[in-house]
Amino acid sequence: MAELVAVPAARLALLEAWTLEAEARDWLDGDWDCLMAPCHWALTLTGTDPAAPWRGRYHSSEAALANLAAGGGMTRLVDRTLRPLGWTRTADPQPGAFGVITMAEAGRTRFGAVRYGDGWSMATRDGQLFTQGRARGCWNPPPGY
Repeated sequence: MAELVAVPAARLALLEAWTLEAEARDWLDGDWDCLMAPCHWALTLTGTDPAAPWRGRYHSSEAALANLAAGGGMTRLVDRTLRPLGWTRTADPQPGAFGVITMAEAGRTRFGAVRYGDGWSMATRDGQLFTQGRARGCWNPPPGY
């Protein structure tokens, strides 16, 4: 059974504002894509950009996939990037958690997403998508956020 955790009201308000901003953003490889968008959320929440080493340094899906492969895959890369910043790997994601998810209609493809309500918010080429998805890895924000 999931543990009930009080999520800070400030995080919920910031998440709501970020989600509205996300809905207005256009896809841009290396800046606002399915992995950079949740990294932008992490930056907005904590002031630290987990994607700083990659942001703006690739400009195609092929280059993004090459970066992910070099990092051992999306879940492993996200884990190695977020844990040192205080994010905690969890099976019980809170609102604002960073997730790596799959969706039935996309097969085994993994996407970065942000926990929003009881689902996930993720950037797509067609705009922001809210989905149930299946979590493959989740990280709750650092304590105090």
